[in-house]
Amino acid sequence: MSGRFRGIAILLAGALVSAVCGAFGGFEAVATPAAPESGYTVEIDDLAPRVVTNQTSVKVSGTVSFAKAQSEATLSVFVRADSMVTVSDAKAYLEDFNYAGDFVAATTLKDVKAGTPTPFSISIPTDDLPFYSPFFWGPRGIEVRAEVEGRVVSDRSLLLWDSGYEVQPLNLSVVSSIAMGVDETDQGVRATNARGGQVRVAQSLAGVEGVTLAVGAGLLEQEDFARSLVKAGAGPVISLPAADADVAGIAHLSQRSQIVQLVQDSKSAANLPVARGAGLQVLDDFVLPEVEELDRQVVDLWADQTVVSTGQGLAPLDVLTYDPSAWSRYDAQTGSAVNAEEPGTDLLLAHNALSDLLSSSATSKSDELDVQQMIRSTTAIITRQLPNQSRTVLALTQRNPDSEVTVARVKAALADRWVNPISVADVKDMSGAPEPRTALPDLVPSAGSITDAEVRSLYEAIESTAAMTSALEDSTGTVAEQRSRVLLATSLALREQPDLRSRLIKGVNEEAEALATSVKVEQSAPINLLDRKAHLPVRVSSALDEPVNVVVELVSPDPRLQIEQSVDVSVPARGSSLAEIPVRAIGSGNVAVQVKVKGPNGLVIDDAARLQIRVRAEWESVGTLVFSIALALLLAAGIWRTIRRGRRVDIAEEDASGGLETPHVNEGAPTDLSLGGHDE
Repeated sequence: MSGRFRGIAILLAGALVSAVCGAFGGFEAVATPAAPESGYTVEIDDLAPRVVTNQTSVKVSGTVSFAKAQSEATLSVFVRADSMVTVSDAKAYLEDFNYAGDFVAATTLKDVKAGTPTPFSISIPTDDLPFYSPFFWGPRGIEVRAEVEGRVVSDRSLLLWDSGYEVQPLNLSVVSSIAMGVDETDQGVRATNARGGQVRVAQSLAGVEGVTLAVGAGLLEQEDFARSLVKAGAGPVISLPAADADVAGIAHLSQRSQIVQLVQDSKSAANLPVARGAGLQVLDDFVLPEVEELDRQVVDLWADQTVVSTGQGLAPLDVLTYDPSAWSRYDAQTGSAVNAEEPGTDLLLAHNALSDLLSSSATSKSDELDVQQMIRSTTAIITRQLPNQSRTVLALTQRNPDSEVTVARVKAALADRWVNPISVADVKDMSGAPEPRTALPDLVPSAGSITDAEVRSLYEAIESTAAMTSALEDSTGTVAEQRSRVLLATSLALREQPDLRSRLIKGVNEEAEALATSVKVEQSAPINLLDRKAHLPVRVSSALDEPVNVVVELVSPDPRLQIEQSVDVSVPARGSSLAEIPVRAIGSGNVAVQVKVKGPNGLVIDDAARLQIRVRAEWESVGTLVFSIALALLLAAGIWRTIRRGRRVDIAEEDASGGLETPHVNEGAPTDLSLGGHDE
């Protein structure tokens, strides 16, 4: 049988197997061939071109390594005459499970040193390649084989032939996510910026047509980053929730309403002014749950969003010989697929094989060549399944890629003639009708996600600060910080770091307690209240670094002391203020008055303080009466004493003069007076 007819026969046989066995399947990573004898290897590192169109030759490059030195070694090249018609076929070829191909070329290496990788390069005229009818374009297997000392070692890869055969191109959208991380700093567990490698990859992917970036809200609000995406040519971007909150894990919580609102608010385009100001078109109606298999609870919670996720476990209801489009629609209540006319939640399900390839690991140039060629082969195989009917497929990269290898793989997926790159925003409209698939499982737990107990602890901590938060002159920053910490606790990054989440929650509780107890009433000595009306002094102190506005209220358990009203007080940062509360006393007695400090929202900040009040309201009247009587008595006594003193003086003077008039004495006359008579 000639090479041409042998190739056609093999192709038709492959197509028959595909129809019976199914045309698609997962591809976790490109497998390497069976381990060769130790010390003897052949590796194909590059093919130029990797997709053959109208070139005149193909160059195969790589290295060989032998345990013993060889004066010469023969290398032979084999190429398959048939195109692979399923992903499984291509994978099996790379794993050495089937026919190597037709011999097309050979070369001899001279003086190969022991244990040293020796490069080789073999140029093959395209006329010598078993490329026959243009209809049979697509991936072909290629093998380089070395025969040394009776040993045969080889390596395989995939070479694609684009004959120019007219086809309806495959609509393909690639979604790649980048978000901030989580780490423990001097200030506790905090969100950290994306690493430099992640940022560079995102900027590179932004310029690739057909890539939709899903970007964390924190990064979108960094002006330099947002503008760099615009400069790179980014199309519409999906906004991920702040801290890359685990939307699947949240769906599995029993207490989730508050967190759901935080997620929606954080990724709303209306709350991302920097991104919009930079010129980015923000898609805030998509969610990307990170799951091994999507379940009904996730779809139900995010029923008002378009869910972009893996298609694992959701097979088409009908047996198909081709890969279906990405769009499906589900009734979120029942978990059953519905048609386009029925209400439901839109799901964009990723192609498993392509997504696995974009995220797979490679340890050598040879492995990476196989990955990229397998990506090209997969898109070609999907296109060739229904060459006259366009379909729409979605693929996902790994989250937060940090290597330019991802960029090269994405370009390999989107750059060929048989692929039409599109935005994720167009996937639904270009899919035609939703693909009916198997029902959603009710619950597929997400290992490592936040628990109900941890959420309850966060809620209680934040609720304990509600009064204090309302008292802050500017509570915006505090409230925003509290919300960000809740979302941070749900971060996808913490699935693998449960201890870090525990420390984060502990820190939130400690900070909440410090805030809730930062304003207190200073205890005073017992107060004597002697008036019927008075103002009781209450000193309020704050340990915060910003002013607070509070309401001071007294609660009297005794009717003998009545509180007339509460008083608003502004307390300076790390200072104190005196509040004077008007009261009215009725009767006498000792009263223990409770002091309540409240926030403007009416919630109690501090109510532990008690004032001891000695109420003596009658003492004011009694004291006034006693003082008045005493004053009257003193006045009367003074008058009586004055009158009496005057009378005593008059009586004494009468007694001295005998009742006669006292003669006037001439002070200038001689003092020698004669007591008897005398002659003149």
